[in-house]
Amino acid sequence: LDLGGGWLECREGEEGRKGRVLGKGKGGRREEARLRMDVDEFVHDADPELMKKVGELRKEFAVKAQKIVHTVMPSKVLAMEELLQTDKLFTQSVDDLVKPEIPAMKQLAASRKRAASGEPAGGPPGKKARVGEEIVSIPCNPAVQAMLRKLKKELLELIENLNTVKIWIQLNIPRIEDGNNFGVGVQEETVSELGRAEDNAFSMLESITKYYVARAKLVSKVTKYPEIVDYQQSIQELDEKEAINMRLCAIDLRNNYAILHDIVIKNLEKLKTPRTSSHMASLF
Repeated sequence: LDLGGGWLECREGEEGRKGRVLGKGKGGRREEARLRMDVDEFVHDADPELMKKVGELRKEFAVKAQKIVHTVMPSKVLAMEELLQTDKLFTQSVDDLVKPEIPAMKQLAASRKRAASGEPAGGPPGKKARVGEEIVSIPCNPAVQAMLRKLKKELLELIENLNTVKIWIQLNIPRIEDGNNFGVGVQEETVSELGRAEDNAFSMLESITKYYVARAKLVSKVTKYPEIVDYQQSIQELDEKEAINMRLCAIDLRNNYAILHDIVIKNLEKLKTPRTSSHMASLF
């Protein structure tokens, strides 16, 4: 360590760790050279085999990303537009949705009474029902469930595609230098837009889980208080609201694919080579 007036050598002996200052004379220079050689022993060149594998992986990312940009994104725009225009689930009116199958109030009340007394739903008299035995089942809304399944698949594909394009752009970002950073700014802005669409897809997936949780709570209220019609109506309103949300989700999917494809295609050269001439550099 350089202390201005000399070098401090740290060594471990019998009396423990101690140091002494070396002068900058002939002996001091020898000690300095020896210390630097000791430090150099910890510096190793990168494993060429590992670097080769990393380079191959980067090439795979580039091939996949460009396929997504040139083929997958435009095809997804057309597929989502066709879904919105031709699929009955997404074109029918909210009023035409399948209404939730809720048992009649008398059936719910009788089932609740049997559950409280321990009587079986249809077994011989005197035989008690098992604890937690399901007596009345209120199924999911089949129309809404079909919409959720279709869009969930599309959302997962969107997240995977955007992640591939994003990592490809990030690997093309050159090392930090002064000046000529306009192309780097284009890359960072594009990555930001891809991240925004990715976060939006995650939020949509989370809303699906929240819908099922909210509906389950309302169903439990209906089975507990079958005489309150508002709980039954609230289930139908929740289903209609989720159907509207899923249509908006499909529109957002189409728009995100279209906008991101447009951004990447218009700035493709800057995304590949953000710097020109002597300023061009790569990550490795």
